[in-house]
Amino acid sequence: MDQNPTIDFKCQQALEAEEKKVQILTQKLNASLEALLSKEAMVKQHAKVAEEAVAGLLFFISSFLFTS
Repeated sequence: MDQNPTIDFKCQQALEAEEKKVQILTQKLNASLEALLSKEAMVKQHAKVAEEAVAGLLFFISSFLFTS
Protein backbone atom coordinates (compact mmCIF):
# COMPACT_ATOMS: atom_id res chain seq x y z
CA MET A 1 0.00 0.00 0.00
CA ASP A 2 1.51 3.29 -1.12
CA GLN A 3 1.36 6.30 1.16
CA ASN A 4 0.26 9.65 -0.12
CA PRO A 5 3.30 11.98 -0.35
CA THR A 6 1.08 15.00 0.35
CA ILE A 7 -0.05 13.51 3.67
CA ASP A 8 3.53 12.61 4.57
CA PHE A 9 4.65 16.16 3.78
CA LYS A 10 1.83 17.67 5.84
CA CYS A 11 2.61 15.35 8.74
CA GLN A 12 6.27 16.33 8.53
CA GLN A 13 5.34 20.01 8.52
CA ALA A 14 3.06 19.54 11.54
CA LEU A 15 5.78 17.63 13.38
CA GLU A 16 8.33 20.35 12.66
CA ALA A 17 5.89 23.03 13.84
CA GLU A 18 5.31 21.15 17.10
CA GLU A 19 9.05 20.63 17.60
CA LYS A 20 9.55 24.38 17.13
CA LYS A 21 6.87 25.07 19.77
CA VAL A 22 8.60 22.70 22.17
CA GLN A 23 11.92 24.42 21.50
CA ILE A 24 10.41 27.86 22.18
CA LEU A 25 8.69 26.67 25.36
CA THR A 26 11.93 25.05 26.54
CA GLN A 27 13.78 28.34 26.01
CA LYS A 28 11.10 30.24 27.94
CA LEU A 29 11.19 27.69 30.74
CA ASN A 30 14.98 27.93 30.97
CA ALA A 31 14.80 31.72 31.07
CA SER A 32 12.17 31.54 33.82
CA LEU A 33 14.31 29.12 35.81
CA GLU A 34 17.34 31.41 35.49
CA ALA A 35 15.28 34.38 36.68
CA LEU A 36 13.90 32.37 39.58
CA LEU A 37 17.35 31.20 40.67
CA SER A 38 18.67 34.75 40.43
CA LYS A 39 15.81 36.09 42.55
CA GLU A 40 16.25 33.26 45.05
CA ALA A 41 19.93 34.16 45.43
CA MET A 42 18.98 37.82 45.94
CA VAL A 43 16.43 36.88 48.61
CA LYS A 44 19.06 34.78 50.42
CA GLN A 45 21.51 37.69 50.26
CA HIS A 46 18.91 40.12 51.63
CA ALA A 47 18.03 37.70 54.42
CA LYS A 48 21.70 37.44 55.37
CA VAL A 49 22.08 41.23 55.41
CA ALA A 50 18.92 41.56 57.51
CA GLU A 51 20.18 38.95 60.00
CA GLU A 52 23.50 40.76 60.28
CA ALA A 53 21.70 44.08 60.81
CA VAL A 54 19.54 42.60 63.56
CA ALA A 55 22.57 41.00 65.19
CA GLY A 56 24.41 44.33 65.08
CA LEU A 57 21.43 46.14 66.53
CA LEU A 58 21.08 43.59 69.34
CA PHE A 59 24.79 43.90 70.08
CA PHE A 60 24.49 47.69 70.19
CA ILE A 61 21.45 47.55 72.48
CA SER A 62 23.03 45.00 74.82
CA SER A 63 26.26 47.03 74.95
CA PHE A 64 24.26 50.16 75.75
CA LEU A 65 22.22 48.45 78.47
CA PHE A 66 25.14 46.80 80.21
CA THR A 67 27.46 49.84 80.12
CA SER A 68 24.91 52.22 81.63
